[in-house]
Amino acid sequence: MLGTHLDITQRKVSEQRLISASQLLHESQKIAQVGGWELDLESGELYWTDETYRLHDTSPEEFNPTVDAGVGYFLPESRDRISQAIDEAINNGVGYDLELETLTTKGRKIDVRTTCIVTERNKVPVRLTGIFQDISDQ
Repeated sequence: MLGTHLDITQRKVSEQRLISASQLLHESQKIAQVGGWELDLESGELYWTDETYRLHDTSPEEFNPTVDAGVGYFLPESRDRISQAIDEAINNGVGYDLELETLTTKGRKIDVRTTCIVTERNKVPVRLTGIFQDISDQ
């Protein structure tokens, strides 16, 4: 019979810190009404944080976010602006910071601030990351 003992204390401490940081981020986003999103340009996968789903009146179980679906909820003038901004980010690596009008998945109109920063590899955009904030009260 053979056995091994390993001290995993540091790994457990790191795991707890990660859980705590994740909970803090989740609660902070909820309080500020700021959701996050990330688009992997290589895979086309779009990730939304829980708060982004909440701001859109939906959940991961009800809605699978895609760029086309997300853009489709913006009101016509805002849709043109966000489409141009996304194209500029993807093709030229230019981020944006916009205030637009959109509908949630349940048809509720909200004013939002959405931003984007571009991550490049070898001067080619590979990821877009940003926020989605309800600014209707402002």
